[in-house]
Amino acid sequence: MPQRQDSEYYPALTGIRALAAYLVYLHHVNPFRPWSGLWRLANEGHIGVTIFFVLSGFLITTRNFGLPTITRAWAGRYFRNRLARIYPLYLLLTVLTFLVFQLDPSFDVTGAWAVYSGCDKAVAVLANVTLLRGFFAQLFSSGIMQGWTLTVEESFYILAPLLLLALARSRGPYRLLLLTAGTLAALGAALVYLAPAGPYGFLDTYRFMAYRTFFGRAFEFMAGTALAIFWRQHGAARPGARFTSAGLLWIGASMLGLSFLSSEQTFSWNRWYGIALNNLVLPLGIVGLFYGLLTERTGLARLLATPAVQLLGKASYAFYLVHLGIFNLALERYVTTHQGLRFGLLLGLSGALYQYVEAPLNRLLRRGA
Repeated sequence: MPQRQDSEYYPALTGIRALAAYLVYLHHVNPFRPWSGLWRLANEGHIGVTIFFVLSGFLITTRNFGLPTITRAWAGRYFRNRLARIYPLYLLLTVLTFLVFQLDPSFDVTGAWAVYSGCDKAVAVLANVTLLRGFFAQLFSSGIMQGWTLTVEESFYILAPLLLLALARSRGPYRLLLLTAGTLAALGAALVYLAPAGPYGFLDTYRFMAYRTFFGRAFEFMAGTALAIFWRQHGAARPGARFTSAGLLWIGASMLGLSFLSSEQTFSWNRWYGIALNNLVLPLGIVGLFYGLLTERTGLARLLATPAVQLLGKASYAFYLVHLGIFNLALERYVTTHQGLRFGLLLGLSGALYQYVEAPLNRLLRRGA
């Protein structure tokens, strides 16, 4: 029988969420001289998103491993828990963001809100609150700009129960995961081909599909799912730090490779080699790191499990939502232009949002699940 969701807790992996969020922050608020070596490396901090996707695949699978069937009670609990995890805080901050845009369009750094028609504004709001905007090239950066990744995340949540059922009956789970990722990529390509001029840039281009949607990024979740299956079978404690070290080196080499693929003409995520490196190669290093954190007693694992880092990890989702957008811009305009001070203030804000908004709403919605 499937284990109750969220019954398992992995301190080191909670701590790694903070690191992933700060990598994305570094990508968006790059403090280094443009196109210097450090700037190019920091610009690839978007790999924090891949870390989140691999982690989601692992956690959803471990918490529902061996699912024999989908009952109405299980489905209700599962979707309620998934909704409670990400939606309440996202909805509140999204509504606040659009209200600020309406009062002062200059807070929309894309400039789109100022030129939108009334219909465009209604569509943008609807696409954001329904978590569908990530499928549309003209809307994916609307609202909370970085929130497009939640469309990818929710797509996996919807697929996961069917995937778990198939895995419970499969004698070749790793082949099934590869087949699933390949099938989704092919389906995404077919949709791009069939809808080349979709409204608001629906699946606008093959590159957009590959980098911005679940169709192209499914392999990252499948990698996390494969890790969960492998860890269940080979999860005994191991001496040394072989997997942790190899994972870190793999991730560092991937970032370095991505930085070499970026230029002043285009970034790595706009090149097919960059997309392949980010979506297919990088996840393997993340899997190695996670496996090391789960099985090896290293200094990094102990650091990530400390109470302070645990708190940062739990507040990382709130930080992810506020680190770019109206809050950061308001701090820059009215409080300080110093990036280090703003980072500290955003940490404090995200901690407060987690403690007094996200966690209480989460518990409220999960009650009775």
